[in-house]
Amino acid sequence: MNSLPEITHLFTKLASDLRPPNSAPASVARAIHSVAASLNDDGDDEEEEKLNRRVRVLDAALSLMCFKTPEVRRARIECLVRTITSVLSSSISCRVVRSEGGDGGELLSVGSSISSRDCDELIPVCADVLERLKGHDVAELSNSLLYALLKAAISSSPYQSFFPLPLMHYEDDEGNSREKRIMISRLKCFLPEEMPFNDNEIPFRMLFWYLDPSTLKHDISEILREAIQRPFLCLKKELYDQMAWRSIIICLVTSPTIFMETRALLHRWFLMTGLASVLDLQVGIVSSVLDILSRPMRWGISMELGLQIPFSYAYFPNKHRELLAILNASISCKAFMGLVCYIKDSIPSCAKLSQNSTSHLSLGVCELEASMDVVDFDSFWSLAMNFPVWFYFAISLLFHGEHSHDYLSKLVHNEVTTEETKSDKLALDAAFYISWILSPINEAQQNMLADHIFQSSRSWVRKSMAHSSFEGRSFSKINYKNTISHSKRLQIPKNDDNGKLHISTEFDSGSNVIPWLREFNSHRIKFCSRIRTLGEGESEHTANLQWNLVFSKIPLGILIMCPNFLNENGCEVLLHYAATGEAVLLKELPNKVEKCAMEGAHLVLNLLDDIEDLSRMFFDCEDSRLTFISQFKGNTCRYLLRCVHMLPKGEDFNYAFGVKVRDVMVDLHMRLVKWKQQGGDDFDGCEALEDVIKELNGYLSLS
Repeated sequence: MNSLPEITHLFTKLASDLRPPNSAPASVARAIHSVAASLNDDGDDEEEEKLNRRVRVLDAALSLMCFKTPEVRRARIECLVRTITSVLSSSISCRVVRSEGGDGGELLSVGSSISSRDCDELIPVCADVLERLKGHDVAELSNSLLYALLKAAISSSPYQSFFPLPLMHYEDDEGNSREKRIMISRLKCFLPEEMPFNDNEIPFRMLFWYLDPSTLKHDISEILREAIQRPFLCLKKELYDQMAWRSIIICLVTSPTIFMETRALLHRWFLMTGLASVLDLQVGIVSSVLDILSRPMRWGISMELGLQIPFSYAYFPNKHRELLAILNASISCKAFMGLVCYIKDSIPSCAKLSQNSTSHLSLGVCELEASMDVVDFDSFWSLAMNFPVWFYFAISLLFHGEHSHDYLSKLVHNEVTTEETKSDKLALDAAFYISWILSPINEAQQNMLADHIFQSSRSWVRKSMAHSSFEGRSFSKINYKNTISHSKRLQIPKNDDNGKLHISTEFDSGSNVIPWLREFNSHRIKFCSRIRTLGEGESEHTANLQWNLVFSKIPLGILIMCPNFLNENGCEVLLHYAATGEAVLLKELPNKVEKCAMEGAHLVLNLLDDIEDLSRMFFDCEDSRLTFISQFKGNTCRYLLRCVHMLPKGEDFNYAFGVKVRDVMVDLHMRLVKWKQQGGDDFDGCEALEDVIKELNGYLSLS
């Protein structure tokens, strides 16, 4: 049975009750006529006048019973809203329908008795009513009405039939579709900002996504827009702190299908633009979803709903199950070698097409389609890009040497000794993994690139060993992974321990790091010039952006694995190269100070988050983990502060998209406070960083 006439009558009565108390009868009549005309073809002015007379008589009778008119109006409004909500909710059913002919035919009818055509008419009328309900302090009832309407609209089918008939689809023309989207966007204005998640209800935002998938694209693009406008925004933190963003993430968790659609959307955007911000958002969303799966109550999800959330495998294609288990587990040299082995065994044959191709500049249609599968959103490559911590571990393994006694290097050395693995084998696997990330399609290019990366890293190791000498430093007091019980604590050697680490001051200066970086960079330029396009919608410039985005970060492995081989200038050169791709000292760039300072500060702030993730997944001992982070902060603090000092702070200066400098400085201040707290404040440069934070306090007039 079609419920539209009943809802028409109820909406007409509700429109009458929502009229302004002192409005003229003519305006009331026009308002009722507008609602009735949009819902009911049978409405006329005579019926409306009769309804008005009944309302006035009822008001007079109630006044004689000592009821106040506002109280009566409010009660009547609440009753009507609840009635409309009940009618909309009751229109949704799941039942077995039997044929009238008695032949025993049955059909499972799932959906709403209100057709999609009728729902399209109800949406603008409901939007008008919700607009009028704003001033009547019935927010809970308004939410119930909106929820019931959305569920009815989603459950309605394009056609109504209780019996199997040939498939038919009713499609609106372009004009009607555009008008419907406008109405849906108007409804979205009534979306509650902070609505607790009910265990038995679909979230509001997800109902809008199902009703109009373009709203999902809009919500994700809004987050991306703000992330681009605010360069110092900590995405992972904001995805949790901002309630609107957290609501989106929780909605993605409650629907694995929509989560996969979101990943696919962001991955396509990344392939088309090559923007680091797009990849960062994708990584942040994946990380947040996995965090919810492991700690749902931290995100405000009840225990009951948390127990209903699927396992992590449901959020990724089935073929990713084994790879996801590796990427989401603890990091170790053995695990990394297993990851590389799995990738080599599982790479689709289409990745090897180019080695038999006579031209690196073009592919056939079939080969091009197969190549696109290698980098599509459901490929192994796309999943690996969502776990950058393995990339940073790979670039660290490149520069591991047996004579390096830094914390991470010593742990790797002990594990290599235990597993009877050679350092060169680890470096070769690391070079392969990095080359696969950089060039997932062309196997010949992979091999050439892996060889260059391996030879460059070994050249650095040999050069650094030749210019360094170690005299009797004892590591017997340091307890490392695979050598101690998890219950023991790390004993840090004191500054006055016998045996000091002596580094040649001639080698570790920035001026001697620059020649190696420039040679390394020449290969980057050569390889980037040979990159072919991945698809029809992608330009060679986009492909170069993707390469430059990752390639310039490879030398950061020196800073992570063996920071004691670098002095302050050496650290600065490596960080500046990773941020800009230029192998020079920051002070040598007076004409590009603002741009370089922004990129440099952004790199260091985000890099510490990845290093912290790496330390959690690699170190068993908390003390050694914190010491590792503190050492990294000490090596990068000077460069970070120099970049912060060079940032423009004039009130008339605008950053991207007209964002004012003060807004950027607020984000920077919050990020510096967080950066100082990560891993403790026992690091070189802590006092100088504190002075910068106080300076920003004064600038922003913060207490």
